[in-house]
Amino acid sequence: QTCALPIFYSSAGVLYYYPAGTNRITGTTTMSSGTWYHIALCRSGTSTKLFLNGVQEGSTYTDTLNYVVGANRPMIASNGFGSGTSSWLNGRISNLRMLKGTALYTSNFTPPAVPLSSIANTSLLLSAMSGAYLADASTNGYYPAAASGSPAWNSSSPFIVTGYKNRVYTWTTSGTITF
Repeated sequence: QTCALPIFYSSAGVLYYYPAGTNRITGTTTMSSGTWYHIALCRSGTSTKLFLNGVQEGSTYTDTLNYVVGANRPMIASNGFGSGTSSWLNGRISNLRMLKGTALYTSNFTPPAVPLSSIANTSLLLSAMSGAYLADASTNGYYPAAASGSPAWNSSSPFIVTGYKNRVYTWTTSGTITF
């Protein structure tokens, strides 16, 4: 089966993985507003796992879907179907890294305490080390096809270590970025 929209989202503070129009993984932890979390979605072979702060959430999904990335995808901070106001993220994202061909996390792990770097098979990296607003720090150097609403940088950071450029994208009530 082909699926163009691998989506994960939060509802009432709980994470869900929602590919092909159905919730496949339901988290077990309720997140609190105003707290930084490390979230990772990883597929190795046919096993897809969702991690929160390095601990697997919910069950492993036996994933046989063929994901197809269409025009103007991925969409970040939107529901993937479009950029309507009911689908925007109300929160912050720091150190967004997408890998293709590498399953970085296959079991519980310790989340990184420093900004992410571009590693093998990094497709997109919006990190604390990016050179400019919406700059992709991977070797691909992608630039957004569109930015709507009000995604903006701020100086908040999930890292205690000082000396990093704090590149945090904040969505307060609206906005989406499409690469």
